Amino acid sequence: MSIPTTRALIEQRQQQNSQPGKRTDPYKLALVIEGGGMRGVIGGGMVMALQHFGLRHVFDVVYGTSVGAYVGAYFLAHQSALGTSLFYQELCRHAFISPYRLLSTRPVMNLDYVIGCVVNRKPLNLASLIGSDIPLKPVASCHDTGQAIALEGFRSPEELLSALYATALVPYVAGSHHVFDGKRYVDGCVTEPLPIATALREGATHVLALSYSEALPGSRLVDFLILRGLRTSPHLTRAHIELQEKLRSNPSSYTHFPEAEVDVLKPINATVSSSEKNIPKLLRGLHAGAEAMASYLGQPLPPTQTNAQGIIEFIP
Repeated sequence: MSIPTTRALIEQRQQQNSQPGKRTDPYKLALVIEGGGMRGVIGGGMVMALQHFGLRHVFDVVYGTSVGAYVGAYFLAHQSALGTSLFYQELCRHAFISPYRLLSTRPVMNLDYVIGCVVNRKPLNLASLIGSDIPLKPVASCHDTGQAIALEGFRSPEELLSALYATALVPYVAGSHHVFDGKRYVDGCVTEPLPIATALREGATHVLALSYSEALPGSRLVDFLILRGLRTSPHLTRAHIELQEKLRSNPSSYTHFPEAEVDVLKPINATVSSSEKNIPKLLRGLHAGAEAMASYLGQPLPPTQTNAQGIIEFIP
């Protein structure tokens, strides 16, 4: 029997109403979501479309690096529109990112503010993710080994929040490191911005990866700050330098896995920077992501509406 493509497997499971833990096929389908700061609004648009078309149940596991883990968390909690509104209502504020803090001792990126939004302003249903039928695995970079690690096995909302903190802690920019389960971690983008390799290593047979553009090395200023923050970890320093050199010399290697069924979805004309604060640009990124997902699925892009809280939703 031939192995179905990723899209064919999605369609097959949708038609059969296949549920996690009760599959009749032998495959493991992973949703993989890239990190990238404010560019995560594009991924938000993609998962809003996935949720609108009722496709949460076709996946067996969700991996996310940095902000991708947040996008994945809201998707699994059936709150994609709420999670995406984080970008154009909360994270576009100077309370989140301010380069002026370079002149002080405070981190440029305020992760405490982000976690506060997740808990209070845009409350994520954390309880629904503990023991979920589809596990969320935030990918972080281990300070001591220099490896990308998928964090899992959360026993409480507090442990999940701790993992979300670890996966997004950009060295120096947001702090030195974060301790999770007794080990030190920093942002997963230091080692694996789009964790396809981790998903395959952990047994995925099929992957739908949500990316935001052709892989490009980060800005030299951000790279300088990150390397400054990695001075106490030679393993991570080496891993990050090797990643950046690989991206500069062979960008396609970032998403090319011919040995597996991997579909990488990249919107066209989604010009959102990792530190974007321009709300119209963020909204265009959201719609570009949704349009890319609808096109991939062969579905018309649904119309949107804005609710009383100013949150963009697809009309049922």
